[in-house]
Amino acid sequence: MSLIMPNSGKMKFLEMALKDAAPNAQALHLFVNNITPSDTSVLSDFTEMTTHGYTALIIPRAGWTVASVDGTITATNIQSTFTFTYNSTSGDTVVYGYYITTNDGTEKILWADVLDSSFMVSSTGQQLKVIPTITIQNYEQL
Repeated sequence: MSLIMPNSGKMKFLEMALKDAAPNAQALHLFVNNITPSDTSVLSDFTEMTTHGYTALIIPRAGWTVASVDGTITATNIQSTFTFTYNSTSGDTVVYGYYITTNDGTEKILWADVLDSSFMVSSTGQQLKVIPTITIQNYEQL
């Protein structure tokens, strides 16, 4: 699925780029509810994973690389790896996607993406690897 930047994320993204003197790093979260992110999605629409030793990861600002090819601009961060410690009391957990938030104490959603295939946490040592990426394409008007 394509990455979705909700309206509130677009506003915060521009504030970070144009207004904030020293924006903080972002945080990478996993969500476990089967939701389709949209322009109107808000942070409370996403159910963050809370089991199997999960914790959100910080995405370093210095980890972003930006490239432009044929009018398509892509920003990619370093790979983030979640390693799980299975807890049978919690049972298997399905991860549907990830979302990126600010990490400045106000936690606002910036964007979200659904995994190509859902990921089932069912044993200790499993890893889910995510490479945060955002692409901006130029569109020609017809």
